[in-house]
Amino acid sequence: LTSPDSFVRNEAINGLMKANGETITLLTQALQSRDQETRARAALALFSDRQAPDIALPALTVALGDPAAEVRANAVRAIGAYYFEDSEHARSVIPQIAALLNDKNNDVKNGAAEALRNINLKPATPKL
Repeated sequence: LTSPDSFVRNEAINGLMKANGETITLLTQALQSRDQETRARAALALFSDRQAPDIALPALTVALGDPAAEVRANAVRAIGAYYFEDSEHARSVIPQIAALLNDKNNDVKNGAAEALRNINLKPATPKL
């Protein structure tokens, strides 16, 4: 993930997309890369994996403010997918997602709308 070669970094992320939940920490670290494509692919991998939300969601929430639209779009879609699985934690991030409905990029706007729909489709599971 730290290779200077973008092809190598992207192939590493592709491999992590197929791996288990222990790789989530590596993917969240990749969200902090200086390379935009690496950050975007890491967010996409987290969208595909949806494991270890306690580790992934804080990093994805930070990625909502990324300067690259592709990263923001992938991050917001990933958050929506995680929260569809477990919407209990959704309330804290809804304002940030709602703000993306005004983003300049249509993919980000659509991702935000999709995420908000996913969050609202499933009520929070009551604790027993």
